[in-house]
Amino acid sequence: MKNLLLRITILSFLFVSCKQNNDIGKFEDAQFPFELPEGMFDGKDVQFGYVTVPEFHKDQNNRTMRIAVAKFKSHNDNPASEPLILLSGGPGESNIGSFTGLLSADLGKMLLSRHDVVLIDVRGTFYSQPNLHCPEIFECENDLHKMDMSTEETFSFMLEAVKKAHDRFVQAGINLSAFNNSEIASDIDMVMKALNYKKYNVFGFSAGTLTAQYLLKNYSESLHSVIMTAIVDIKENLAASNSNTITTMETIFRICDADDRYKSAYPDLENRFLHMLDSLNETPVKVKIKDKADESYDYYITGDKIARWLTFGMYWNSQLPYTVNKLLNGDYFDFLATIDNASPQGTFCHGLGNGIMASEFVGSFSESYPYNAKYETLHNGLKTAWHSPQFNKRMADIWIVNKIEPDTSPVRNSVPTLMLCGEYDHVCPPKYAQKITEGLSNSYLYIFKGMAHSEVAMSSCLALMLSEFIDDPSQAPNDECVRAIESKFILP
Repeated sequence: MKNLLLRITILSFLFVSCKQNNDIGKFEDAQFPFELPEGMFDGKDVQFGYVTVPEFHKDQNNRTMRIAVAKFKSHNDNPASEPLILLSGGPGESNIGSFTGLLSADLGKMLLSRHDVVLIDVRGTFYSQPNLHCPEIFECENDLHKMDMSTEETFSFMLEAVKKAHDRFVQAGINLSAFNNSEIASDIDMVMKALNYKKYNVFGFSAGTLTAQYLLKNYSESLHSVIMTAIVDIKENLAASNSNTITTMETIFRICDADDRYKSAYPDLENRFLHMLDSLNETPVKVKIKDKADESYDYYITGDKIARWLTFGMYWNSQLPYTVNKLLNGDYFDFLATIDNASPQGTFCHGLGNGIMASEFVGSFSESYPYNAKYETLHNGLKTAWHSPQFNKRMADIWIVNKIEPDTSPVRNSVPTLMLCGEYDHVCPPKYAQKITEGLSNSYLYIFKGMAHSEVAMSSCLALMLSEFIDDPSQAPNDECVRAIESKFILP
């Protein structure tokens, strides 16, 4: 299986790298790569194909890549001239895989009513060639559930998977230094020119906001408007992820302690939670669960595993008090039912994220971001998350790429920009968006009360504001739906 995977990777890369320079910047039609949703037809509703781009835009060396592109046609006979690009997170998610289904639903009908929508699988993601898909890491994540290891042992096991993926790509002749946000932004602008668009709107979510910021810096003349949610800070964000998570938890626990209703329902929640983590690490709870092959095995519930699961769940779960209270009462049903959720969708390409972390962020991973010392056990458990600063610092010693000094100067221009943030976003807190607004003379920032990282992106309010803003970015969108949001914690 390993040799077959390597041969496929090499053949794919050789096919792409041998494309001639006269192919650069041209769109080539192809069949859509998977079954479209019911009622949507290849060639009629969507045009799929590839645009050939140089490996490096500033130093073209005859090596190229093929970027997968899906253009969804507006339902309007006279659509707006500026399409909308949708950029998902990760880094490593497939935009084509993530958004195609949504475009056949109500969101798609709203967006396509006036605009074409363009989905670009940025370099390194699943449907582009070559991609940096890492089955070694998926296998590692599955195996971790069956093991009871210390933090250090877990690190070593994860890094072995990273090295296997890295070595496979290197053997295939892939230049891992070519995968970063600067090149991705240049690809996007080249793709849009290949599709004959002069200007375009960009929506970026989470890691997609990094690319959006590079577009704002380098291709502002091509931008009609930019919409971002869960905004990543170019320098600090990913290095401060553990610290941000702890700060968000402290904020929520403080609110519970100050409100009589919550204090009565969740007494001394913070201290009991932290004590639970220590207790589970000292005396894990052993349970029987089944793997994907329906075979039973012993699973040990530890404080570190709870910490890792909770911080991943906080991407979309803003009801931390309710979730923690169930764990304190020995109710592990939600935890055991969703331990696989820490593994992203099967088309996720970890290699792109590794390249971006190792090239753009590695310099900041050595910095110390303060956190409350009473959260030391939680902090230790968070270290083994795939994108933790501690893990990425070690990963970068394996994923050898050219280091990039990121352009951390403020984005300064007048491109109309809409930013939407969740109050309880534990990885991309609103402070990062507030910082970016200082350089944007035509920007609007809204904070969604009580919402987490992914909740904002999934809300109907975002869809309404996004649609209104790209129709007319000369003014602020109607924010009535934001003002109507109530922040409440569920009571047990």
